[in-house]
Amino acid sequence: MNYEYMKARDIISKAHYELEDIFKHTEPENMTSDFQSLENREARDTLEKVIGCLDIARDHLEYLNSPIKEGVLEEDSRTQKFFIIYDDRTESYNFGCGSSLELFINGEWIIGRVEANQEGEYYFYGAGRPLLFRGMRVRKRTNH
Repeated sequence: MNYEYMKARDIISKAHYELEDIFKHTEPENMTSDFQSLENREARDTLEKVIGCLDIARDHLEYLNSPIKEGVLEEDSRTQKFFIIYDDRTESYNFGCGSSLELFINGEWIIGRVEANQEGEYYFYGAGRPLLFRGMRVRKRTNH
């Protein structure tokens, strides 16, 4: 990943740490009675939302910076779940609902996750939700 994005991740991490510290010091039991004012309650709620957004941004940048392994989907005949046979011939674990996955569709990689419908068929949550099948070109971030 580009150095500038890594720099942004570091700035986000620092801001997150500093805002968390402020948030902890503004817990209602640590504040005087004026904390109960509308402005203070709203400010604290806003701060909590910002911290949540920073969490998401930092985690996604970490995800994008993780090493990648590519391969093809295979189905475990015993469990009916999918796994990856990587290009280096190693295998992933079986995927369950919520497992992150990247799928190569129409010449580009799409980030999504594995889900199952009511019929028990596994599909890719992202890019129009196509059903998964053996031989699909996929990749996985190895730290996620």
